[in-house]
Amino acid sequence: MNESTFKRRLNKDEWSNDYGYLFEGKKLEREKDRAIIKLTFIRHGEKELTNSSETALTRRGIFEAAVVGAKRDKKDTFSINYSPTDRTKLTGEIANLSEKLEGEMKEEALLGVKNVFSKEYLKQLLDIKRKMLPSDASILSSEEARRVDEEAARLQMQEYFSHGSAMPDEKTISPDEMAGKIETIIRRYVGDLQDTQKYALNSIHEVLNVTHDFVVASFLKKALGEYGETIKPGEGFEVIIKSAKSENEDVELILFFRAKEYKLDPQDLGCSVDIIQEMHHKEEMQNTLAAHKELINIDDLSGTSVELYSPSQQKSDKLLLFIPGSGLNAQSGLKFYDHFLQAGYRTAGINLPGTLKTRLAHQELGEMDLAAYTQEVEKTLKHLENEIGVKAKNIVIVGHSLGAMLGLQAAKNDKYGAIILLAGGIIKDTLKKLAIPPEKIQSFSEQANKKSVLSRTENDLKRWFNGEKVMGLESVYKDCLGKDSAQASYDAYTKAVDVHQDDFIETPGLIITGRNDQSISVKLNQDTAEKLNFKFRTIDSSHMIPLSPNAHQAFESIERFVKSINKGEK
Repeated sequence: MNESTFKRRLNKDEWSNDYGYLFEGKKLEREKDRAIIKLTFIRHGEKELTNSSETALTRRGIFEAAVVGAKRDKKDTFSINYSPTDRTKLTGEIANLSEKLEGEMKEEALLGVKNVFSKEYLKQLLDIKRKMLPSDASILSSEEARRVDEEAARLQMQEYFSHGSAMPDEKTISPDEMAGKIETIIRRYVGDLQDTQKYALNSIHEVLNVTHDFVVASFLKKALGEYGETIKPGEGFEVIIKSAKSENEDVELILFFRAKEYKLDPQDLGCSVDIIQEMHHKEEMQNTLAAHKELINIDDLSGTSVELYSPSQQKSDKLLLFIPGSGLNAQSGLKFYDHFLQAGYRTAGINLPGTLKTRLAHQELGEMDLAAYTQEVEKTLKHLENEIGVKAKNIVIVGHSLGAMLGLQAAKNDKYGAIILLAGGIIKDTLKKLAIPPEKIQSFSEQANKKSVLSRTENDLKRWFNGEKVMGLESVYKDCLGKDSAQASYDAYTKAVDVHQDDFIETPGLIITGRNDQSISVKLNQDTAEKLNFKFRTIDSSHMIPLSPNAHQAFESIERFVKSINKGEK
């Protein structure tokens, strides 16, 4: 087809007879009291049918890309984002050139699928198509190839969507999290539109996002409910964002798909909010911390070790020792180390027995209970003093949940610089206020007495994160979950929490609890703080304060508290 025929057919029905789907966006008019951003999300143009995951565009795919460009509105700014693949980049480039849009092009990792599907799961999806293909796919006519591709895509989508909020395997994100990729982009531009200096009134701006069918379909399914059809090559949808008309109004969001409009709630797009950003943030923290980390074995037999993080420029003599909660390893303090590394503090995190999957399980070590855990914490503190050379008064113990109780045990002799409890303010005097029913106590004790260890699962992690606005955090931080956790009967547990309100005379203390904590109540933590004469803070968090999206609120309180100690204040 030559250029003149192509242009003639742009407004003719006969186009669809030759090339199938024609992307039609919503026509926009300027509004004098509003700025408008149109976010267009499309699947790349049709690709060649092969057994490979990375293939080139067909002739039809090239024209589909050109149509996308030719149908753009007149606007003030135009830019193109594409996922990290050749076919999406080419689709964007052709769209850009077809009408000489001259938009800025850049790669956007959020639009990709390669790095969030494991090789094993990607092979499983590709095998669905391979089973439908003859040994030589080139013998198929273009129409036959198209039918095979569409049917294979339908079956692949059906398999993936069957997992819902669950991960198909441990390295593949769930469909809900996939939908969160697009939501993250939408929220980014909603935030931009609220900046009146960036977008003037009576202006229109468009961002063309070229991605893959799984990304587009996942968001549509999440936003529109039961939608579960395949997305044709070159097909997509638009999200039109209009700035608020007044301070008392919110921005307006409209989803335009297949000639129908759907109003979206800016506060609740129905997807896994910012989960992809959380994943990228975690990777960035791990990369930063790796250069400052030293792993020290405390006891080869029990498997206890400590991760020591030292800043390039140390700004304080204090070392903050993090003790994880039940079943969690030192990596659950990832955000904690990152925050204080940047603030110039040394930090350390304990891997208690059984919580590192590379270590022996408790069953192979013999009896292991909470009392033994206390001994491991004491060994670690002595190592920091005797081998690393940190003075006891410069060690600040920071414990989370069970780790807070273990930290209290170690700190009750008034030897250390301070004790900070995250979602774990329980002492002998407040333990009875947990109000555990007698039958539950008996069941707990009977189960615990049968074995000295407790295997933790991702369901435990999900329960501890319950109360966070960001859903799916358990899948992001599941590597913080250890293999086993020490267990004890209820009687042994109460004996282990052998701390009273008169045990802390000189040691400064701080208790921080999450307002949405569904494991240990705010009231219980507050009662403990009053009895110990500790300072008390609450933040917008679940029980998992160290890994909450609002963890920085706790760390900022800790930093202020530690600085006050340096000034001689309790």
